[in-house]
Amino acid sequence: MRIIKKYPNRRLYDTELSQYVKLTDIKKLVLSHIDFKTIDTRTDKEVTNSILLQIINEEESEQLPIFTTTMLKNMIRLYGSPLQKLISQFLEKNFAIFNQSPNDVKQYFKQYMGSENLFQTMADFSEKSMKLWQSMFDQYTHEDEQIKTKQGKNKASKTRKKQ
Repeated sequence: MRIIKKYPNRRLYDTELSQYVKLTDIKKLVLSHIDFKTIDTRTDKEVTNSILLQIINEEESEQLPIFTTTMLKNMIRLYGSPLQKLISQFLEKNFAIFNQSPNDVKQYFKQYMGSENLFQTMADFSEKSMKLWQSMFDQYTHEDEQIKTKQGKNKASKTRKKQ
């Protein structure tokens, strides 16, 4: 696995090439499916995700964004919630499907979604997924509100007992 060192001055050093690299070079590694990890030289911690997020941030600001403002807000709201791990697994599995060859993706949609028309199938899949996630999110929100209400009642009860 290729090692990229991140120095305190924010410079990136490719240990295999023995030279400093830029985020565009790291992007090329990703596009070429070359495995790498980035290590912060000051802390010795892996910071690969941070570097990848920087690349995504640049892409999102320079081109037509993939992530809408609403999507980003919803993603932020999921951090720390019980759904965080579930969403992460869902996204990872769906990206794995799309990383297959186009014929494999077409076959997957034909087998599991009943259609070869990829664009219509993706639209239908997105709509079904949206409904599923909205239902799950609504259920989570309802359960979260019930927990908060119960906690509020318990606090009120304890306060009355102290008086």
